[in-house]
Amino acid sequence: MKATVSHSVFFALINQLPRMNKEDVVWEYSGMLTTSLSEFYNTNKAGYDKMIYDLKRLVNDQKEAKNRAVAMSEAEEKRIKKLRSGILKRLQKYGVDTTDWNKVNAFMKQPKIAGKLLYEMTIPEMETLTKKLESILKKEEAVKEEHNRLAHWN
Repeated sequence: MKATVSHSVFFALINQLPRMNKEDVVWEYSGMLTTSLSEFYNTNKAGYDKMIYDLKRLVNDQKEAKNRAVAMSEAEEKRIKKLRSGILKRLQKYGVDTTDWNKVNAFMKQPKIAGKLLYEMTIPEMETLTKKLESILKKEEAVKEEHNRLAHWN
């Protein structure tokens, strides 16, 4: 006597794996004997259970990969915010009015600075700009110290 079984778990899983279709999966797991889910279940319950197990694993792997991508995006967003904040802090130290975006944008657009607006920059570009701004600030500080030293002697 053939068992009647609901294949809702199979269809719920296969619907979460858009690159797979019922016939191909059943054909592969049945050893190329059938594309009928019910026939496969009735003739090879262990094979059917293995197929369900593997599909669950694939769905879980896919969800974990998506979660990692979201987490990476959140981490990337935090990194971007931190870099932008650091750049604005350095611009402020340099004397750029960071409360006025027109002044910030005009400064950033200078080819010797960034040649583009802050929100257009990639993470590597912002890291490079941060180093450049640090260098400019150090050089400016050295010039001030030299002026102070010379003024002290006069």
